[in-house]
Amino acid sequence: MTMLAVDLVIKGSLVLAVAALADVWLRRRASAASRHFAWTMAIAALLALPVAIAALPNWSITVSIPSSSPAAASESSNTAPVLSAPIDPGTVAIAPLTTTTRTGFPASSRTRFNPLLFAFALYSAGVVLLLARLATEHLALSRLTACADDVADPDWRALIEAGSRRLGIGRPVRLLRSEDNVMPFTCGTLRPTVVLPEASARWSDERRDAVILHELAHVARADCFVQRLAAIACACYWPHPGVWWAARRLRAEREFACDDRVLSSGTAAREYAAHLLEIAHAFRGTPAPATALGMARATQLEHRLLAVIDDGRNRGTLARRARIAAAVIGSALLLPIASLDANVVRGESDRPTAVVHIGSTADPSAPVARVGAPAPARATDVREAASASRETPQDRSGDRVTSDDFSGTWELRPAREPGMVYVSLRTAHSQNGTTVPLSRFEGLNEPGMTAAVRDGRIVDGTVRFASRRDAGTFNFDGVCRNQMCGGTYTFVPDPAFPSRLAKYGVGVPTASEQYALAMQDVGVAYLEGIKAEGYAVPDVRTLVRAAQHGVSLDYVKAMASLGYRLDTLDPLIRMRDHGVDPNYVQGLSAAGISKLDADELVRLRDHGVDPPYVTGMHDLGYRTASVTELVTARDHGVDPQFARGITGRGYKDVALDLLIKMRDHGVDPEYVRGLADAGYKDVPIESLIRLRDHGVDPRYARDLASLGYKDVPIESLIRLRDHGVDPDYIRRLQSQGTGHLGVDDLIRRRDHGDDGRKDQQV
Repeated sequence: MTMLAVDLVIKGSLVLAVAALADVWLRRRASAASRHFAWTMAIAALLALPVAIAALPNWSITVSIPSSSPAAASESSNTAPVLSAPIDPGTVAIAPLTTTTRTGFPASSRTRFNPLLFAFALYSAGVVLLLARLATEHLALSRLTACADDVADPDWRALIEAGSRRLGIGRPVRLLRSEDNVMPFTCGTLRPTVVLPEASARWSDERRDAVILHELAHVARADCFVQRLAAIACACYWPHPGVWWAARRLRAEREFACDDRVLSSGTAAREYAAHLLEIAHAFRGTPAPATALGMARATQLEHRLLAVIDDGRNRGTLARRARIAAAVIGSALLLPIASLDANVVRGESDRPTAVVHIGSTADPSAPVARVGAPAPARATDVREAASASRETPQDRSGDRVTSDDFSGTWELRPAREPGMVYVSLRTAHSQNGTTVPLSRFEGLNEPGMTAAVRDGRIVDGTVRFASRRDAGTFNFDGVCRNQMCGGTYTFVPDPAFPSRLAKYGVGVPTASEQYALAMQDVGVAYLEGIKAEGYAVPDVRTLVRAAQHGVSLDYVKAMASLGYRLDTLDPLIRMRDHGVDPNYVQGLSAAGISKLDADELVRLRDHGVDPPYVTGMHDLGYRTASVTELVTARDHGVDPQFARGITGRGYKDVALDLLIKMRDHGVDPEYVRGLADAGYKDVPIESLIRLRDHGVDPRYARDLASLGYKDVPIESLIRLRDHGVDPDYIRRLQSQGTGHLGVDDLIRRRDHGDDGRKDQQV
């Protein structure tokens, strides 16, 4: 059992590694639906892995691990758990091996504490607890849907039917409305159900359409079933962090894919992003149940909004043939992983070795390996060793690394701005991109190659060119097709560059630091430029940080022209790193905020206080708001749209701190409008907050009014709600012939346990 657990961990990790590689490969090439399907196959493979291991024959390989010392080798020989081959007693004397039981635990563990047995018990307890939690969450979700009402409104039903046709859903979908103000969500595998909050009755047609399409996309993609599989996999593999990470990636790509479905159906991206943001704000205190698929969870909202407004994003769905082909490829990869049976050979050629079996079962038909005898060398091993002795992966001279260490790929494609192109450079560990004029690549070629750009257009053909910087030279080779270019590049550091920097007192950069400086064209001209702006000469590490964070000479000069000469580069690096650029500073100044220090600018930027936000708040009369007040308002969700909505309900010149208080307590324009429709107009703000805090919503007030309790004082409404006097209770009393009772009588009856039922009256 122990060996089976080890086998599952190793092979499960291989499955996740393959899925992660597929995710990286698909990240810029395919749609979110494709990446979601890849992670779905990984989750399914994890659940199928134990069965595959038990059913498939073993495929054995041998891995040699050298011991670090004779003592370690001796210890290894004496403690090897299970040997994969018979022992020849004439080869070497070995201490008696510890006998084992069928479970894989030593027999002596019956009489003393066994950490392996304890670990297995702990694992089993974790699985049981997580599965129990999953069952409990499912029951809670069932209770919530059982209490919800069917939506019979023809307009809503028409939306469901039209959305089902657009997304190819052939089975009926239930539409419910919950009295609880929960986030819109989808649940149910065999009987798909969409649950809406009570507030959905007042949504605009555009929001209704966006929400219904998003939830139906979950149904069309069978996301509820996949979510259940992921939860079971997390329970079965709960000690493995990779499984939890895979489940998070699955959830993220699921929402991206549903958003893509909505946008592909014709919904405007900007409007849809606004709906997502508003729903996340409105229901941040009452999210969807854990096992349901909520529409706009706050944890991934920022990435989803960026994806929604990304016009260049691949939003395609995965065709059925592609899914079948991917499933076949995934199964073909799973079979060798499940069959893999690794034998680890520990030791060196000049000391005894022991073969340790780490598979799930030992194969009695495997070739006999003699303990103490070195494994015979293969011809391929000899050739590889000879080749390795002639070659070294890196040629170093002191700290210098050759240009082979700085090779990568490049890509050039037209940018949105006319006459500009976007150029990106990628290595195994980094990516850099910038937008430059197309004319820079006009006629770039060497003998035998084709020009990259001719007459303002990227032409098809092969290209080769160099880009020389102070720190070194980039050499590019590639191909241009269909208005795009791509290929490989290498970087050659300039050996004279360190001595040139040393004259400025900067220090001597390494080859990797030269690469970073060349990437941003930081060299002697840069040092002269920052000196002219009054900056102290930085050390080499600060200079590299400035280059990596995009503090170019143009940025330094532009910020200096705006009054930000900061003596050292560190505060500039921090500002640039947080997105404070000249456009942002100029925008704030135009909106009426100027003469801020670097920390204040960073704080505003970090909290999303941008020029449009400031302009909108100033237009509403909040011109004297300080940086702290603006940041606090933004953090609490008070934006111009919210403030305009409150003003439109007749609450003018509301202090900013009071707006924040209203937002925190859920008093939004829709709530104010609902109360006004129920007869409670021009209610003081503090009273609105008290009503909201005590659960008095527009529906409650309307229902009481329909039962004869119209224009009840606010304090009486709050007392009724606090004492549990709801419309259903009043209806039960009135059905018994009690007539119209006063507020005090209703409360007194409720407090004394009278629930208004006939059998209790008798």
